[in-house]
Amino acid sequence: MRRFIHLFNIKNDEFLKRFLPFILIAFVLFSAGKTLRLNAQYYNVGDNPVMVSQINMQNEYDTVICSDILNMKQYMNFPFQENVIYEIAAPITVSWIIPSDIGYIIYANDVSGGLMIISNANLPFPPFLNVGDNIINITGILTQFNGNIALVPTSRMVVETVENPVYPQSIDLSIMMLNPDIYESALVNIGNVDINGVGLRFKPNNHYIIYQDKSTSAINTIFPNANYLNVNIPSGPIGLTGIVNFNRFTGEVTITPRSWSDFYFENGGNYKEIWHPDDFFFSDGHLHINSGKRQSIQIYNIMGEMVNSNWVEPGVTEIKINKTGVYIVKLGNKTGRISVP
Repeated sequence: MRRFIHLFNIKNDEFLKRFLPFILIAFVLFSAGKTLRLNAQYYNVGDNPVMVSQINMQNEYDTVICSDILNMKQYMNFPFQENVIYEIAAPITVSWIIPSDIGYIIYANDVSGGLMIISNANLPFPPFLNVGDNIINITGILTQFNGNIALVPTSRMVVETVENPVYPQSIDLSIMMLNPDIYESALVNIGNVDINGVGLRFKPNNHYIIYQDKSTSAINTIFPNANYLNVNIPSGPIGLTGIVNFNRFTGEVTITPRSWSDFYFENGGNYKEIWHPDDFFFSDGHLHINSGKRQSIQIYNIMGEMVNSNWVEPGVTEIKINKTGVYIVKLGNKTGRISVP
């Protein structure tokens, strides 16, 4: 209203006396695609209705097309630019999926870095999404979640169900600490790490200091239901794989292992550095399964008798086997043999 009055250079009281009884104001506010538009028409509705003014206000979202995750991060500002939609042209690979208070959080990676993607209630994640799948041409706006940069999708994700092996970037702890903005949300591997608190048990939502040479950081046990919670902290030096978190408000940089298989021993231990989906092996009295999706598992003895039948969820599951012998394991459509000493 003030803008209209200013256009006609009429004082407020004069305007009210002269025009208010004869004005019909029509507003139309709508959203179409990536454009928000406000139309306002002003009519003198006397004996001969005449439109005396029209104002169009338009707010379009700019789309920035990025070649990869690192390229997108080079465009980002914190606080974020408004009215900007980012599109990553190349596929990115899912490295972890976790539940949260806001739905689900996806961590995705490409060769350049990592990205946190959080739920959009109007555009839920596909129910069939698994670790190792590719997300193609994802678009979204940027926000922050616990100080980390996160992308909120503005269109439905296109998923290629391929279940690729997910390989971490191998870096030194000092490199991670010096470049937290680059490695934020990336899956990384750091060798020869010592963990403070050996012999104690991992507890949820706790920090455990890690050391490599003269550099320090922390393990942050933020993933709920991780299978290393309440497990004894291993003695080092070990190799450590996990998702990097960078809180821009506090400056804190931490790494979060996804499962017990992300802790492995540098000097020939039983734990694998890299696991492919649907891999399994036996060690320390347990069958360790890295499942890419929810699926059935059956264990048979050498006589063909079933000794265990269950379901496993995405991620790592451990099944205790007490009796020595040779066993046949059927995980979904994959079959293999293990020896229990």
